Amino acid sequence: MDVDSSAVLGGVAATICIVDDDPSMLRAIERLLLSVGLQARLFREPLGFLEYATLNPVTVALIDIWIPGGLSGLQLQKELRAVSPETRVIVFTADDEDSVRSLAMQNDATAFFAKPFDDEIFLDAIHHAIEAAADSCFDASAQRVVDPGGPPSVRSMSK
Repeated sequence: MDVDSSAVLGGVAATICIVDDDPSMLRAIERLLLSVGLQARLFREPLGFLEYATLNPVTVALIDIWIPGGLSGLQLQKELRAVSPETRVIVFTADDEDSVRSLAMQNDATAFFAKPFDDEIFLDAIHHAIEAAADSCFDASAQRVVDPGGPPSVRSMSK
């Protein structure tokens, strides 16, 4: 199941995807996001999400660690990094094990949450991930050489 939608924060279009095998958790996170004006695409199956992310830009992926069958959340995080390295990943789980948290963060998770989590802190992490993605896009476009044979390269003002 997926729902076509995107979020806008600070004038930048963003796509948020939620991956969890539990339909009630998908709906709960979707309602939380809707409460602050954010929308998301919902995926119950990791491979369906991975296929989507291969073909479409994803700004933030919210991924449950323990997904039965197919790919685990940690495996999905690695696969996603290969096809969409710019996607910010926030992982969540009901089993807060140090080793799982460590692996998720080593694989460049933006944030890690144990269920149940504080809604405000979770939303703050999502907003931060969207803003970081927007900043990254701005930095990348500012670093691009406009015309190698013409005017000098455009550089980021922060450098």
